[in-house]
Amino acid sequence: MADVKIVDIDGEQWNMKDQEARTKIAVLEEKTTTKVTNKINQSNFKMDLVEINDEKFLQLHFTGFPWSGTIGEIIATFVQDFGLDTIVRCLVALDFSDNSGRISGGLDILEDGTIHVYPHTENQFSGSIKPCVIYGDAFIRVAH
Repeated sequence: MADVKIVDIDGEQWNMKDQEARTKIAVLEEKTTTKVTNKINQSNFKMDLVEINDEKFLQLHFTGFPWSGTIGEIIATFVQDFGLDTIVRCLVALDFSDNSGRISGGLDILEDGTIHVYPHTENQFSGSIKPCVIYGDAFIRVAH
């Protein structure tokens, strides 16, 4: 039996065996390189450095990570060996530990390998608020 590649239906040709698409997919697979390096691995906070074709991203995942409520507090440290040369930021949800509400907050990820929390409040740069737990996900381009 012959290997049918093209079928003509009412004068329109249909490629049944899409070798061209398969070839393009193979080329793309060869061009795409991905490397994932774990930087923080706690039960309620994970951070990975993801490198895709020489572009670098931080991927963060928070699931109930406890925070004391001290504004600007360092909540984590990591080995910064990937060329971060500026502060990168992401947004997270801060759920009050006493279940009285939720506010948004910012995480500053610094060149020195520290992560700081800043709640979005009137006085978001000093002092403290209620203890919270942090929830959120981020995927941030950090270097290329």
